[in-house]
This record gives sequence, C-alpha cells and structure tokens, in this order.
Amino acid sequence: MHDIDEIINEAADAREMKRAVSVKMGQQGFSPAQMCQVLNVSLHYGSKWKGQDEAEGAAALRVKYRGSEGYRREEERDEILQGIGKQETVSVEAVRDYVEERYGVV
Repeated sequence: MHDIDEIINEAADAREMKRAVSVKMGQQGFSPAQMCQVLNVSLHYGSKWKGQDEAEGAAALRVKYRGSEGYRREEERDEILQGIGKQETVSVEAVRDYVEERYGVV
C-alpha cells in the first residue's frame, strides 16, 4: 500500500490521484458503489484500476502520456517569442508569417 500512498501524496495529475484513491478505497473495504459515489466515477472505472494495480502494481496508475515533442528547438522558440514580444498586439497570422519568413516553413 506504500506505493498507493506515495501516488496519493505526490501526484501532480488529478487522474493519478483519483486512480490511487479508488484502489485504496477498495483495499480498505469500501463497496464499489460507495467508491463510485465518493469519487463520482463509474463502476467500470474502479474495477479497471483495481485490475491494473493487481496486474502491474501501483506504477500502472500513473499517467503515461507526457505530450509530444515540439517542432522547434528551444533556441528557435525563444527567438520567435522575443520577435513577437516586441509588438503590442499580435495575431496568429502574424506569428505564422514571422516564422515562415524567418525559417522558411511553419
């Protein structure tokens, strides 16, 4: 149960915390109906994460998606932000044109 408590105490993502709390509630004897009512989730939700925890351990409760990699290098992004940051107002089209002019492609 230590791993579950660790997720609950340190989760930066609410989804991870909700998953861990649902598993812990099941371990502590809450009925599936009680867990669903408290967490405002479906019966399927509770059984899914209980099964994941049993099969793979608490690490399975973590959110695995971390986003995609950006199209520009950090230096390019900084340069673009500095370039458009000098303007009082800016439109999406203006940013597109600036990037196209500077780098050839958007």
